[in-house]
Order: sequence, then C-alpha cells, then structure tokens
Amino acid sequence: HRHRFVSSIKISTAARTHLLAREKRVHWRHRRRRPHPVGGASSLSPLYSSLPGGGRSGTMFSLISGFWKIFFAKVEVQVLILGLDHAGKTTLLEQMKGLFNKQQGIPPERIPPTIGLNIGKMDVGTCRVIFWDLGGQVRMRSIWEKYYAEAHGMVFVIDSADVGRMEEAKLAFDAVREHEELRGIPVLLLANKQDLPGAMAIEDIAMHFEIHNLPPRLVRLQPASCLTCEGIEDGVRWVVEESRTADR
Repeated sequence: HRHRFVSSIKISTAARTHLLAREKRVHWRHRRRRPHPVGGASSLSPLYSSLPGGGRSGTMFSLISGFWKIFFAKVEVQVLILGLDHAGKTTLLEQMKGLFNKQQGIPPERIPPTIGLNIGKMDVGTCRVIFWDLGGQVRMRSIWEKYYAEAHGMVFVIDSADVGRMEEAKLAFDAVREHEELRGIPVLLLANKQDLPGAMAIEDIAMHFEIHNLPPRLVRLQPASCLTCEGIEDGVRWVVEESRTADR
C-alpha cells in the first residue's frame, strides 16, 4: 500500500507540473496576441513603419494634391440667360446639355414655358458654368435684378422670327445692359430662330439693336438656331471665356 501511495503522489506531482507548464505557455501565447493600444507607436503597420520619413509621406501627398487643385481646378462662372418669353431660352439651355455635358436634354417640343427659373451646370472649356435661365414673362422680369450681383456674363436671347416684338426685346435688352450691377460684363446677343422663314436678317437685327454703338469686347451678336444647335457652341464659348476674365 505504501508503494502504491508514493507512486500516486509522484504521478500527481508530475501531472501538476505538466499542467502548470501548459498554463504558462497559454498565458504567453495570449500576451503575444494582445492588440497594441490604438495610436501608440507600435500600432503602425509594418508597411507604414518601413516607409522613410514615416508620416511625411502623407504630408507630401497632401501638398501634391493641393498643387493639382490649384493648377487644374476649373473656374466657376455664373451666366444669366435672359430674354422675352417664347424666345427659346430654355431650349438653348437643354441643347447646351447635349453639346457640353454629352447628356440628352428635354426635347424642344416638350419644353413648357418657364415659370420661375431653370438651372444648368456644365463644363465649358476650363470653366464650370452655372447657367440661370429666368422666365421672360412681363411679371417675371421684375425679379431678374435679384440675380445680377453674382453674374459674370449674360446671354440675351431674341426671337428673330417675331418681328412684331423686336422693339419690346430691344427695350428689355437696353434696360438689362445698362443696369449698374451688369455694367462691364460680356453679353451674348443670341439671335435665335434664324432657320425659320421670315426671320429678320442678322444685319437688320444689328442695326435695330445699335450694335455698332456697343463695345465689341463686351457685346457679340450671334446668329443661331436653338432647334438645330447652329451657332450655339461658338457663341457660348465666347461668353464663357470673356466671363472668366470679367472684373467681378
């Protein structure tokens, strides 16, 4: 019995020693796997820690990104689209979406009269342009001046085929052009609907609006058709480029 007891004690001691050693191995294994505190030096990944200069690479990226934005960012320009009702202002805006944004605008036959305003954003050359198409009804013209202060340029659309309202169009054009908040900005006088029979000739429009008395650097008369898009791109590019350098 004594021999059996001593053997059992020895077995128990060996088992306990084995268990203690196992517990130590498990303890150290868990310690090695414990995550480092967030934000500490040891929390950096091996890839980041191996980079020369450490966090300086992030600063360099920010500098390069900043220079890129300065030299290649587009200038924002705001251009008003004004004119009498039914002159074709909204048709012009929708056609420009196809010319400059390469997206389909509303078909001309589905465009309703503008009650209020329409806004179009598109890139023209080096500029990001916001076009403000304002309603041309008599009651709407009283709110035009609320948008003058922020304008860099203007497109004034006239209906070349509506000879009976040509004097009304000229009076509205003169009132807008001579407003103190719009002095010095480039104006594109877009003679729309030149494709229609009976449209006033561009030479007669120039005489009627007295274009010869206006500075050519600030006013350009452009024959156009907002239905066929003829003349639109040339005129719009001119007013946008002049608006970019306008003193506003």
